Amino acid sequence: MVEENNFESDLDDVINALDEDIDRSELKKKLEEYLSYGVPLDQAKNTLIKQYGGTLIVSQKKNLKDVQVNERGLNIVCRIISINPKEIEVKGEKRKIFYGFLGDETATRTFTSWKDFEINKGDVIQITNAYSREWRKEPQINLSESTDVTQLDPSTIESVVRSPATAKIIDLRGGMGNVEVTARLLSLEEKIVTARGKEKKIYSGIMGDTTGKIPYTSWKDFGLNENDVITVTNGYVKSWRGAPQLVFDENSQVEKLDSDKLPLQDIGTSLVSISILIERGGGADVMVEGTVLEVIKDSGLIYRCPECNRVLKNGMCGTHGEVQGIPDLRIKAILDDGTGSLNALFNRERTEQILGMTLDECKQTAEEVMNPALIEHKIIDNIIARPLQVTGDAFSDEFGLTFLVHTVHMLSLDITKQANDLLKELEE
Repeated sequence: MVEENNFESDLDDVINALDEDIDRSELKKKLEEYLSYGVPLDQAKNTLIKQYGGTLIVSQKKNLKDVQVNERGLNIVCRIISINPKEIEVKGEKRKIFYGFLGDETATRTFTSWKDFEINKGDVIQITNAYSREWRKEPQINLSESTDVTQLDPSTIESVVRSPATAKIIDLRGGMGNVEVTARLLSLEEKIVTARGKEKKIYSGIMGDTTGKIPYTSWKDFGLNENDVITVTNGYVKSWRGAPQLVFDENSQVEKLDSDKLPLQDIGTSLVSISILIERGGGADVMVEGTVLEVIKDSGLIYRCPECNRVLKNGMCGTHGEVQGIPDLRIKAILDDGTGSLNALFNRERTEQILGMTLDECKQTAEEVMNPALIEHKIIDNIIARPLQVTGDAFSDEFGLTFLVHTVHMLSLDITKQANDLLKELEE
C-alpha cells in the first residue's frame, strides 16, 4: 500500500505530465482503482498519463544486461534480433502476440509483445514503460498495451551482443535463434539437396537430451558421427509441419563432448501434456497419456487403393476409380488429457494390439456377418473412455495436432482413487 504523503507526490507527477487541467480528485480515484487491482504504481501513473494524452514519465535508460526480473517502467534502446507472431487463447478468445529476441551492446534478452507495434527484424527502437518477468530463470522483456515504442535511426546501435540462449530440447520453439543445445546424435544421415541452384550435402537425423528428442539438420560438415555428444552454439529453430527442428550451419559452432556427458540411457521419451505439444506445434518421439473421447468414422477394417494407398469409398478410389482394394486396419481417435486434445492415428500393428485380433481374423469375422463396421464397434468397446499411454511423433496442420502412434499401452483405471481425489477437491 502506498503511503499518503508519497501518494500525493505521485499525483503531482501525473498532473505535471498532462497538458490540461484535470480534476485532482478524479485522478486520485482512478489511480486508487488501478492500485487496488494490483497494477504497479509506475505503470498506473503512466497509464493515466497516456489516457489523458500527456507525456509519459520516462525512466532512465537501462542496458539489457542490467534488467532484473519483475522490473516495471523499463526504458530500453535495442535492436530487434528476431520476431515471430503467435496465436494464443486468453479467456476463451484467440489473441495474436509476438515473441523473439532483443539485443543491445551489453546483452540479448527474449521478449513478448502483447500488441502489434509494427516492428520488424533489424529495427532499432526505444521501448518505454515495459516490464520484465522470469522465463527460464532469466529476465524476459514484456511489451503491453501501456508500452510505447519509437523507431530510431539504425546507426543508434551498431552491433549487439549475441549471447546464446541455453535451452533444453523440450523448450525449443519454431522461430528461436541463437540457441545453445547439448544433445546426443541418435541418428545421422547424409543427403544431397539442391539449394539456390547448386547441389549441397547436408546431414540430418534425430538428436536427444534428458528432456526429449528433436529432428536436426546440419548445413556444414562438422565431422559428426552417430552417438556423438555435441554442444551446438548459435543454432536456430525452424518449424517443419508445425513441429520444431534444430538447424545449424557455417554460422554455428559445434563442440564434441565426452560421451559420458550425456549417457545414452539418460535419453528417453519424455511425457508431455497435450497443451505443451499444441504450443510447440508438435514433437519427435514424445509420450502422451490421455483418455479416448471418440473413435472417428472410417476406423477399423478399411481397403486401400493398390496404386496410391488411399482409402477406398464404396470400392472406389478418387484418383484411380474402381479397383481391387487391399485390406488394412487403422484407428483414428480423439485423445484428451485435460489440457487439450489431439487426433491420434493407430496403424495396423497397433490396431491389432488393441483388438487382440489379426487383420486376417478381422476380415474373416466381418465377412461372416457381412458387416465390416463390426470391427469399428469392437474398437469402440475396447478403447472409448479408456486411458492410454502412447508414444510417437506429433505434427500440426490446418486440421490441428496429429499424433502418429508408435506404441500404445492401456492404463489401469483406478475408480476408487479417482473418486477419493474428487472428494478431496470438493472438500478443499
